[in-house]
Amino acid sequence: MKFYHELFDQAFNTNPDKIFIYGHNETITYNDLNCSIESIKNKLLSLNLPPGQRIMIVGENSKEFIASALAISKVGGVSCALSSRLTTQEISKYVKKFSPSAIIFTNDKHIGSFDVEQFENIYIARYNNLNKPVPDAAVVLFSSGTTGEPKGIVNSHTGLLKGAHDAVKTRGFVSSDKFYAHVPLSHGLGLSSVLCAALKSGASIIMRDRFDPKDVFDALENHGASTLQGPPTMYVKLLEWLDANNIDYPKCPNLRYLYAGSAPLSLKLKERVEEKFKTVLHNGYGVTEHGGIMFITKLGVQRSDTSVGYPVENLECRVSTDQNSPSEVFVRAPGVMPGYLDDPDQTAAVLSSDGWLATGDIGYVDSTGALFLVARKKEVIKHSGFSVYPNEIENVINKFDGVELSAVVGKEDSNKDEQIIAFIKMETNKKLNTDDLNQYLKQQLATYKMPSEYRQVDDFVLTNNGKIIKNKLPV
Repeated sequence: MKFYHELFDQAFNTNPDKIFIYGHNETITYNDLNCSIESIKNKLLSLNLPPGQRIMIVGENSKEFIASALAISKVGGVSCALSSRLTTQEISKYVKKFSPSAIIFTNDKHIGSFDVEQFENIYIARYNNLNKPVPDAAVVLFSSGTTGEPKGIVNSHTGLLKGAHDAVKTRGFVSSDKFYAHVPLSHGLGLSSVLCAALKSGASIIMRDRFDPKDVFDALENHGASTLQGPPTMYVKLLEWLDANNIDYPKCPNLRYLYAGSAPLSLKLKERVEEKFKTVLHNGYGVTEHGGIMFITKLGVQRSDTSVGYPVENLECRVSTDQNSPSEVFVRAPGVMPGYLDDPDQTAAVLSSDGWLATGDIGYVDSTGALFLVARKKEVIKHSGFSVYPNEIENVINKFDGVELSAVVGKEDSNKDEQIIAFIKMETNKKLNTDDLNQYLKQQLATYKMPSEYRQVDDFVLTNNGKIIKNKLPV
């Protein structure tokens, strides 16, 4: 295979009449999807765009969304997908950054602000932008921008194909699986570990355009969902729903694989999920600058820690082997991005000439080769001459009775030192007792790691893929 749309071609040719998508009110076979792909492909060809041109998709998880992405690949284009939950102003900002030759809207939410032509169930806006092709480029994913301006990250066909292979091999996906697919397919986790992995294994997806805990449990109990993947915040919401409905244990007769990714996983949450679902909650690590998962825990092996596991095939890693002196994680692998879109300077800042990617994450590997992450490099707090890692403090806070989720950030004071501020979300009907929490932390943390302030919040602002946006915290 050379192109990631060939994952679909293989699944379609193997079993064209198999149901690929289970929607709320319809089922869609591989053959049905192929008809949509071919129709959109022919429409794109009629635009007479040169190969390698950029085509944007605006929409939510749907048949049209998937068909558009695969059709763009088939005509030799480069896609960039955005959620239609963004405002028109936000979409316009990304249009300027991406410079597309065309935009496909899979619903009518934003079409009033663009000059569009309706084509079957989609809308197309044509532009005169022509760009120099990026070799092997398949998809551009914009970073979540949790700490700064989003960057356009080029994912290659090679990287997406390798990511699909690694997802299937490390998770044991098979054609009888049914993926519950609510995570946005416009993000790395949804694209690689859900869509591409389902196509690679010839499986089916129960597709949703929104997260609804009630629907998740209905799919697990009544519709054969066998795999569930999402950020840790998804599992927080699922546990909240179980508690609110006085359900001790959900019914999941076909569930065989749980995975948490995209953000740090606390040990307390991991243990609660495993106790409720009666199966292992796997953990892993990837970055958008790599076409798929990079590290993942071993299939079916229950860990008593929150390691993100072991490297996938053909991935090299440079990182500290000393827990007391962690370092930045560097990786080299076939799935590493070609670079940031139209930004050679930023590319050179993180990607060496011999292929080593600086991930921006700080961690260490233990004697078995398992990777532990302690912080984002940009989030390390400099306090009293020490480097303080927010994840370490968050993990301890999250173990305190009644705490559901926490986020730790630094705030510069008048002496140019950073004070440690802890934002804490409590479980339903629980109130934070800062004195008790402070006494608890004193027994667990060195003095220089102690927060100077605790702030209880009702909730956190999250990205579409479930990461806490720390620069939105009112420090």
